[in-house]
Amino acid sequence: MLTRRMFSVVKQIIQEKLQTFNPTVVQVLDESWMHETNKETHFKIFLVSQAFSGNSSLKRQSLVSKAIQDIWNNDVVTVSIVAQSPEEYEEYKKKEIIYDYQKAD
Repeated sequence: MLTRRMFSVVKQIIQEKLQTFNPTVVQVLDESWMHETNKETHFKIFLVSQAFSGNSSLKRQSLVSKAIQDIWNNDVVTVSIVAQSPEEYEEYKKKEIIYDYQKAD
């Protein structure tokens, strides 16, 4: 039976490291429970920050990956990243295309 982890140490570490971007929105979802593992291995990140304005999607992915690079030493297999500028986030909200991972948490 798949069960969700009530507290994720790696999730907490990721959230702390993402604070370097001074985010207006930061959501980290631990999806490890869906992969039948007892380890913290799969995460989704949604991050909104002025730091991403003017950067390509690839550059944003690189910036976030670099900020959390040391989590890969903890058996983390995959991290999905959505990084937006505040302006992009406002446009998505208007279109009702919101990545609201906290509801699933």
